Amino acid sequence: RWAAMPLQQGMYNADLTRTLENASTAGVLMTGALTCLGLDRPQWAVQQDELMPAGQMLLGHLLWAVEQGACTRTWQATTFDVDVLAILCSAGTSGCRPKLLQWAVSERPYLYTIALRVHCALPRWMGGTRAVAWAQSLLEVICVAEGKAVGRGQSQVASCIAALLSSCPPEHAASWAQSALAPLLWPEASDGPPPPALWTLARRLSVALSREPGSVALRAISERLAELACSQERRRCQRHELRALAAALRLGALGEEGSAAPALSAVAGRLRELLREPALSGGTRAQAWAAHAEACLLLGAKDEMRIAIRYAIRHLSDRDPSGALVSDVIARAPADLLEGGGPVVEGLSGHRWPLRAAGLAAAAAVAERRQGGASAALLQVAGGAVDAFREVHGSGASSWALRPAAQSSRAKRRRLLLELRDLPQHELLRKGFPESETEEKEFQSLCLAARSRLDAWLQGEANGGK
Repeated sequence: RWAAMPLQQGMYNADLTRTLENASTAGVLMTGALTCLGLDRPQWAVQQDELMPAGQMLLGHLLWAVEQGACTRTWQATTFDVDVLAILCSAGTSGCRPKLLQWAVSERPYLYTIALRVHCALPRWMGGTRAVAWAQSLLEVICVAEGKAVGRGQSQVASCIAALLSSCPPEHAASWAQSALAPLLWPEASDGPPPPALWTLARRLSVALSREPGSVALRAISERLAELACSQERRRCQRHELRALAAALRLGALGEEGSAAPALSAVAGRLRELLREPALSGGTRAQAWAAHAEACLLLGAKDEMRIAIRYAIRHLSDRDPSGALVSDVIARAPADLLEGGGPVVEGLSGHRWPLRAAGLAAAAAVAERRQGGASAALLQVAGGAVDAFREVHGSGASSWALRPAAQSSRAKRRRLLLELRDLPQHELLRKGFPESETEEKEFQSLCLAARSRLDAWLQGEANGGK
């Protein structure tokens, strides 16, 4: 109906806008209209692969509706919708690719998610050659950005490139990765040092192209990073290089476990030398520690890991980003490599949010390793942190069903009794603890009330056991 109307009247504009704003009709209309433009391609909207004015206006309304629906969470793109958006971008429809790039760098997570999904679908419609050409365009976008630090938008575009290449034919993805990451291997051939965003892309690709033939280029970069770390030129590795090295070590890019041991030992030794430098910045020190910890995990080096945990307590505990790195390593480390990790688990799980979430995740991971050789002290700390979180924020049981209130209360009593039992004796008997007569009387009253409550618990247990 509105397609037959003269465009200058603009009568269908308000009608279409109202329909797209209605949550009950927007999804059906958007899917139908996207299908109309991307697949049916009627003559009133598309002629010779070019959108007519009516088609341009409809597309503008649809892209606006996609943004509004995604941001307000009143509409969720289906796989079919994503495919149609990928078809429109693949066909070079006016306005689609710039909009896709805007979504890729958007600070709104739902728009960014749509951009990731569209990039995963693009190679199916573009083909390998055109897909890597679009990847090259995105690479130029993130590499021309000014500033030494890699921003959120650059990181998101790098993730979109990795998503795109993960769906490309392996030979196209491997060839492009070798070409794009060449400045990391031979920086002397470039006008200057490679942009930090290229290291971010290398980290993303280390996951997306972890299998051959794509992994060949990444393995070469990992070996190059290992050479730089072990060089005798006393060259100090940059933070982004160390972060890329840690990611490569985590994925085993230096080779098989047995054959990579000499290279891993050399890298770990050089990183220990780097960590001894007093002038090292906090961020670089944290990334060097993370790379060293990855080498220790792969080598199964218990003594070195114990020293690394002590080092983290002494030198990294004043920065929340460092705490996130430490908690990630502890969550993945085998139980027999976590000697001395109790203070770290206890501190992280009781820290302020959002770092506390990482600490609780590490505590939960450690608590599950009761059969893995973890010390009793570490298991007690981890279990106490998990139990405390359950009591405050919910049952947290293995089943999704809620626990009875009596069971939750019993767990809380048990934790309180354990804490009371484990208090140091000299703290309990220390003279002069209350600083005034009023405080002393209040303390005595609390002790009497606690003893009365303990007597009631004991009486309840005795009655319940008969």
